[in-house]
Amino acid sequence: MLLFTIIEDAFWSALVSVGFAILFQAPRKTLFGCAVAGGFGHSVRRLFLFTGMAIETATFIGALVIGFWALYFSRRYKTPSTIFSISGCIPMIPGLVAYGAIQSLISLTHSTPDTGSLILYESVVGLIRTGLILMALTLGILIPRLVFQREKPVV
Repeated sequence: MLLFTIIEDAFWSALVSVGFAILFQAPRKTLFGCAVAGGFGHSVRRLFLFTGMAIETATFIGALVIGFWALYFSRRYKTPSTIFSISGCIPMIPGLVAYGAIQSLISLTHSTPDTGSLILYESVVGLIRTGLILMALTLGILIPRLVFQREKPVV
């Protein structure tokens, strides 16, 4: 059952990655690489989430996988790795977490003094989680590029 869930997750994530690559007018030859990066990275995140890992850490590992795939495909297709890494990370954007945080902030305006502190706590936690997930995505894409993609020296 877990294998089917991972395969299904990889399929839908690959489809979303290709859709965003098409939306941002990526070259046609790069669509396969975008699909692999998005599908494989998101399924790695889902696998770590099934093991009980926190979503922030699982997102970081998934983004690292996407970053490495992006470097591989950028060298293979001779295109910038940004095409693969950004379209691959789009399915991992924390939309639901951010939506919940904003919804809590909106409900704070209609709260009573008894429930206000709890709602404020929920919204702050949601905003912090959203920021940490976005930071994990950024670092996961960036670290492989910093380590393996080096500029040639000027001297």
